[in-house]
Amino acid sequence: MHKLSTYSFGIVFSLLLLLLPSWASAQSRTQQFNQLLDKNDTARAQVLLTQWKKDVPGDPEWYVARYNFLVWSSMKSIVTIGSNPKGNNYMEITPTDTSVDATPQFMYADVYYQPKQVASAIACIDSAIALFPDRLDLRFGKIYLLGETQSYQAFADEIVKTIHYGATFNHNWKWTDGLAIDGGIASFNESIQSYIVQLYDTNVDSLGVQIGQIATAVLQYDPNNIENLSNLAISYMLASNYEEALTPLLKAETVDPTDAIVLSNIAFCYHRINNKEQAIAYYEKSIKYGDREMKAFSYEQIQLINSEK
Repeated sequence: MHKLSTYSFGIVFSLLLLLLPSWASAQSRTQQFNQLLDKNDTARAQVLLTQWKKDVPGDPEWYVARYNFLVWSSMKSIVTIGSNPKGNNYMEITPTDTSVDATPQFMYADVYYQPKQVASAIACIDSAIALFPDRLDLRFGKIYLLGETQSYQAFADEIVKTIHYGATFNHNWKWTDGLAIDGGIASFNESIQSYIVQLYDTNVDSLGVQIGQIATAVLQYDPNNIENLSNLAISYMLASNYEEALTPLLKAETVDPTDAIVLSNIAFCYHRINNKEQAIAYYEKSIKYGDREMKAFSYEQIQLINSEK
C-alpha cells in the first residue's frame, strides 16, 4: 500500500445523523420513533410509522424513519473469530499448539446485516431519493449502509451518482428539515474524500478500481483537484501501473509544486519503473517541502536507492 493524501473531513456521517429530529409535529414523531427503537419496541414503532404515513403523506422524515427501522431490523449481533478484531472489546485466543508461529486470533462482537432486510431498506431509501433528490442525508444514509455491508461497487456507484447529480446545481444540498448545508462544494468534497479513505483503509488493493471511479467523477468537474489527482494516481499504484500513475501526479505537481505527498508518490513511481535519477530528484523535493516525518522517510528512500546502484 502507498501513502494517500488525507485532509480534514467535514461532517462524519452515520445512520445516527439520519435520526436528527424535524420541526413541529414531525419532531415529536421522530423523537417518539427514536425512543421506541432505543427500547427495542418494534411493534409500537411499526404502529407509529403506519399512522405517521397516514397523517403526513410524503413526509421525507417518514422515509428516514422507515429506512432506519429497516436497517435496524437487519442488524444481528454475532460473535466472530478472526485476526482483525473490531472495536476495543475483544479477547485473544491462546493457541493450543505453541510450537509453531501462527497469526493471532481474536474473539469479538460483530454485526451481520441480513440481506433481505437490507434490500428492503435500499428500496425504501431509493424511493426517498427519487422524491427528494437534493436531500444529501438520504444519499449519504444509503452510502453508509452500502459501506457497512461491504457492497463496495454499489458504494462507489452511489457516490459517483451523487457527484454527478450535485454538479447540476453546484452542490447546494439540503439536509434534515430541508435546511441548506453550509460549506457548499468544499464540504461536499471533504465527505467524498472520507469515503475514498474508507475504501483505502480496507487494505484491499483491488478496491483501487472503485477509488479511481470516484476520483474520475470529481475530476470531470474539477480537473485540477489535487486530492483526486492523487486519488486517481493511487488507484493506478494499487494495480502496480506506475507509469500511468505518473500522469495525474505530474499534473498535481503543476497545480502545487510544494505538495510533499505528491512529490513523494512521484518519486515512488519513478523508483518502481527503475528511473532512479528522477526518483532521487523527487525525494529531494519532498525533503525540501515535507514535514519532519516526510523528510526522514525521503532520506531513507534515497539511501535505499543509492544502495541499489
